[in-house]
Amino acid sequence: MIEEIKMAKWIDDPHTPITKNGADADDVARLQELFLKSGMSKSKFYSRVNYIGFDEWEMRGMRQCIEDYVAVYNEQTTMEDAIYLQKALDPSEFWQTLCERGAITQFSTYMKDLGLSVTTLRRRMQNGDFMDWEWDGVAGVYRRGVKSGE
Repeated sequence: MIEEIKMAKWIDDPHTPITKNGADADDVARLQELFLKSGMSKSKFYSRVNYIGFDEWEMRGMRQCIEDYVAVYNEQTTMEDAIYLQKALDPSEFWQTLCERGAITQFSTYMKDLGLSVTTLRRRMQNGDFMDWEWDGVAGVYRRGVKSGE
């Protein structure tokens, strides 16, 4: 099992390669197994773990980013719009709802601030084609692995 205490700092620290936080080779190998099962390529895992770390949106996961955005959006909009938007947590449905509500630019800016380019965001949201690790986030995949004892 991955030592939770040692890895906890890395999980909450975007743009920090875990090898810079003292992760040993066994921890990295266990993490790689978890992330490959969640759809991450070996090359992406290698570059993120050893060199550039993960963007904030990758750490949180798209599901959490949408939920966080909806919470902020709910504070700034009418109750009718808020209820409508909350029902649309499927990526393509959520994107369509944003289009209908004229909120694409606002959401795109929010995600760009978290490290996801507008072009990639549009393509992924329209097609709903996030990999498991992108949808659940690095932190979610890691915590699931710790919980299951992998």
